[in-house]
Amino acid sequence: MLVAAAAESLHSHGDAEDRARVVARASALLADPRREARSLGLEIARRAADLALLPALVLRFADRRESRRAAEAAAAVGTPAEPALLEALSSSALRSAAIRALGALGTCTALAAVVGALSHDDEAARDAASEALERARAAVPEVELPVATVVAACEAELARAFGAMAAAEGLGRDESALRTDGTRAPVPYRPADLEGPAALISRALR
Repeated sequence: MLVAAAAESLHSHGDAEDRARVVARASALLADPRREARSLGLEIARRAADLALLPALVLRFADRRESRRAAEAAAAVGTPAEPALLEALSSSALRSAAIRALGALGTCTALAAVVGALSHDDEAARDAASEALERARAAVPEVELPVATVVAACEAELARAFGAMAAAEGLGRDESALRTDGTRAPVPYRPADLEGPAALISRALR
C-alpha cells in the first residue's frame, strides 16, 4: 500500500496538476483487466476521495467481488457523491452497492433512499439496505430512523418467509401465513405462474 499512500500524499499536498495525475492513474487502474491493479486503484480512490473518480467507482459497483470496496471509496467522496449514487439506484447491477455507499454517506437524503430500499422488490436491495442501516446506526447511534417504516419492512419480510416456507398449494399442505395480529391468512402462492425458490421447490416435488 506504499503506492496508495504516496498517491494520497501527492493528491493532498500537491497542486492541481498533481491531483489530476493521481486521478488519471487511479482511473486507469480501475479499468485495468487485472484484479490486483483494480484493487490498487480502489485503495487510491478511497484515499484520494476525489469526485472525479466517482464515475469509475460506480462502474465497479457491478462487480460483486469489488462492489463493497468501491462503495466505501465512493462514500469517502462525501456529499458531492450523493446525486450519482442516487442515480445508480435505478440500475439493478449497481443498486446494492449504491445503497451501501448511501448508507455510509449518512446524509438525510441518502438515508431516506436507503430506508426506501427496504421495500424494494429486489431481495438483494433489501438486504443491502438492512445492512447499510445497521452500519449507519452503529456508526452514529443517535441517527433517527422511521421506526414505523422499518417495522413494516420487517413484517413484509416475515410474510415473504412464511409464504416461501409454506408453498401450500404446490406441496398440498393446509398451511397459511401468520398475520401480525396472530390470525392466519391463506398463502398467496401460485406455483404455476410464479418464479422463485418456493415455486421451484413446489414444482420439483410434484
